[in-house]
Amino acid sequence: MSNFNIYKASAGSGKTYTLVKEYIKKALINDAKISHKPLLAITFTNKAASEMKSRIISSLFYFSNKYNSDSASQKLYKDLKLELGYSDKVLQDKSKKILLDIIHYYGLFSVSTIDKFVHKVIKGFSYELDLPSSFTVEMDQDKIIQEGVSAVIDEAGIDSELTNGLLKYSSYKTTENKKWDIEEDLFQVSKELFKDQKFVFINKVSDVTAIKSVQRILFSEINFFEKEIESVANKIKKLTQGISSSSFYYKDLPNYLKKINKKPYSQIEISDQFNKRLYHSIQKNKWYKNDATSEDKKSIDNISDNLHIILNDLIQFLKRSYSAYRFYKQCYHSFFLVSVLSKIDEKIEYIKKENNIIHISEFNQIILRFLKESPVPFIYEKIDYPWFGMINNYGEDISFQLRAKDAGIDSYVDTSIIVGHEKSVVLDLF
Repeated sequence: MSNFNIYKASAGSGKTYTLVKEYIKKALINDAKISHKPLLAITFTNKAASEMKSRIISSLFYFSNKYNSDSASQKLYKDLKLELGYSDKVLQDKSKKILLDIIHYYGLFSVSTIDKFVHKVIKGFSYELDLPSSFTVEMDQDKIIQEGVSAVIDEAGIDSELTNGLLKYSSYKTTENKKWDIEEDLFQVSKELFKDQKFVFINKVSDVTAIKSVQRILFSEINFFEKEIESVANKIKKLTQGISSSSFYYKDLPNYLKKINKKPYSQIEISDQFNKRLYHSIQKNKWYKNDATSEDKKSIDNISDNLHIILNDLIQFLKRSYSAYRFYKQCYHSFFLVSVLSKIDEKIEYIKKENNIIHISEFNQIILRFLKESPVPFIYEKIDYPWFGMINNYGEDISFQLRAKDAGIDSYVDTSIIVGHEKSVVLDLF
């Protein structure tokens, strides 16, 4: 089996230089008629592909003519001459031939992005993949998602379950002082549909029974927290009944009572749970102002011990439970978004089918599914030259035998078969 050379390098360390050198080196040592034909260079971006093509051609031009060039080309010339052991004339002549071949057979000059290569592979067996021959590749994921989300929202008022879910989630957002419009939320969560684990993800979130079961558990935890807060608020309200709110330091306790007595409890301070002045009152067990009425002072003194116990317990409870409560509440309502994903996915698939669209992110999954059901060599039959073409001008059959040998696969001959043509070729296969 052929060896793989893996180069690990950071930005600016000379990756392009190394790749260009390896490309030209392989072309130089290939004595075939079109030496660059079997070579494929793959990059991540179009810019990188363009740069690599430019570097290869400019370097070959310099090698062919020994004209003045940049220092990179000069260094490349010296490195290749040393590694290959070529004289100046041999290197010059071979470089000139490769350059002319590239010009005459530019379509075989294969330096492209991964996306472009995979696209070509899929185009080669679109029939077997049950894809329309005229399919187009869509790069804009956001455009497809937006169309799918809009199609689902348009069903509001028709699908009762969907409509109720939309209304509940919008109401939740309103109570949380957020925008009631949920289109952006659906758009963001729908990006999961274009990730590699989409199919596993969709299978899990399409189980409505499982989702509702989790929501019931979350609702139970949410309800427990809210009942506890309501209980505390009622106790404080009962204790302070008849006492003027202005008698308390800066009205801290009455104001805080308003916060914890009003859903969605978003104003409870999660950082230290209590404002500093109220916390000071609890620690010092000092609640009222100096100018409070004597009657209020007496009433507050009578309840101060109970206030101290109740609020200390509240502090501990919030430290244990408030963050979890906020998390559970967010999850509870976000599960609606997740449950709608399967509907959005159906709409997106319909839109793509109607418009003969395939998103670039689907290519790998499409090929993987196909190869699971087909012999791997089948893919080679569907890909054009130069990547799986002939070796050293041998025919496809001999080239196949050479690759089989390289892969460690034994070859056998059935001598009983009569063929219409014969040609003697000596191969060291056994």
